[in-house]
Amino acid sequence: MAMNFMGSRPDGFVINRLLQRQDEFLDKYDMTDSGSKFAARMLTDVMNDVLVKDYHTVPERLISPVNFKNRDNYFRTDISLKNYDMHSVYCFMLYNRAFPDWFRDISVEELLGKDWLISKLMRHALEKVED
Repeated sequence: MAMNFMGSRPDGFVINRLLQRQDEFLDKYDMTDSGSKFAARMLTDVMNDVLVKDYHTVPERLISPVNFKNRDNYFRTDISLKNYDMHSVYCFMLYNRAFPDWFRDISVEELLGKDWLISKLMRHALEKVED
């Protein structure tokens, strides 16, 4: 199970159990390669513990309208925000590996000034909506 985005109501069971497991893990292990592999299974184990409990999953289209397979869409200029239900979407997932090295060096002004989908999303998030 990939831990991409998780939300919880205050004092939610899954989040509290995950935090408890993480605390136990951090007390015993350092974050070496083998330790991080163990940590990656932690959420899956917690979710397996609570599968019989009440929980709600959010459809992927509402938390990741641009999924990892389509991550190049962030740099397209022909995609409008009108392609997405911006009133229903919770977030857009950003993937570190989706962005080339040169992208990490551009300024905020350069990013906001482009016609890329990611630029449109950032302007929208900053309430500078033109789409």
